[in-house]
Amino acid sequence: KWRRSPGLVGGLDVILSACSSAANWLSMDEANVVALHVRAEDNDAHDAPRMLRFLAACLLVYTHDGDLVLDDALRELAGVPPKLMDDRHMRPTASQARYANEYLRAALRADDAQASVLSPVSSQKLRLKRLVIAGGLSIERGGFRPYALVHVRGNLVGKSLSSGFAPDWYGANTKHGLVPIGMELVPTGHFMNTSVGLPGIQLDGDVTVTIYHWTGDDERDERNPIMSYAFHTGFVDAGGVVRVKVEDMDLLDDHLLPMDYFIDLTLLPEPSVQAVVKEIAKSTGPAVSNPPPPPPPPPPSSGVPPPPPPPPPPPNLGRPSSPSPAPPRSRLRAFRAPVGSKSFPVS
Repeated sequence: KWRRSPGLVGGLDVILSACSSAANWLSMDEANVVALHVRAEDNDAHDAPRMLRFLAACLLVYTHDGDLVLDDALRELAGVPPKLMDDRHMRPTASQARYANEYLRAALRADDAQASVLSPVSSQKLRLKRLVIAGGLSIERGGFRPYALVHVRGNLVGKSLSSGFAPDWYGANTKHGLVPIGMELVPTGHFMNTSVGLPGIQLDGDVTVTIYHWTGDDERDERNPIMSYAFHTGFVDAGGVVRVKVEDMDLLDDHLLPMDYFIDLTLLPEPSVQAVVKEIAKSTGPAVSNPPPPPPPPPPSSGVPPPPPPPPPPPNLGRPSSPSPAPPRSRLRAFRAPVGSKSFPVS
């Protein structure tokens, strides 16, 4: 079952597993046939066959040891009835081209002229600390209310923080041109976001960052993403800002964004558990000072005797030492009465 996501790529591990299984089955006998199908959600009349064609094209790229590119593989496939896919939906998305032409071909290495073997795809853990979009867009009444969702392996792990009930409104026309908009990201409570005290969102594997326009109807909004960027953390250099250009995005409308539009992602390496513990210790309490080092050992003897110790202080002969003070007397004292009378204490 394919879980619908912007970019229409699925997961790299799913693509590799399907291609490997199909290629092995086809290599066993010339009469073997592979049937690909997807179980899509409702109202996915265009997206489901588009995803199916992409997976079939990836199989051709896989069986040709990565010598084919995605566009050539799609041309070798049979057409789709026009009522299912129009000309625009026949073209691969930017994310599909990136996954097939870069990630899939990088994961393949030729074993011999007849077969391909899979190279392990390393997946590094990253932390998405900040997201910036280039500026406002004219989507509704000369502006729009942007908000962001971050998915990892199809699971929602983060979203942009809104100051009120709805995201802030940004106009498209300003005298300064595009004015960048910073979007603060907060985790959604997914099991991946377990690093306490660290800003940002943890990423690992397939990631999709999507920008939507808020209208108040979340279901409708999230079926029409304004722009999205899908990538795999194993193919990204961490430690700085990754600028996503328009040609690398999956767009709702090809004419909606100006050509100088961008998305900036600040990606940092995920710190180790030891580093996290140290950061928490710094923020919650003072550091424990180390004990002073022991005194250095005396230098080796050179045959000269050490100097004598200093003489003791002279005794105090000028005046007698002051006597120690007498202990305080009790406020109660006994009164001895004459013989024949009673004794009783008085204060």
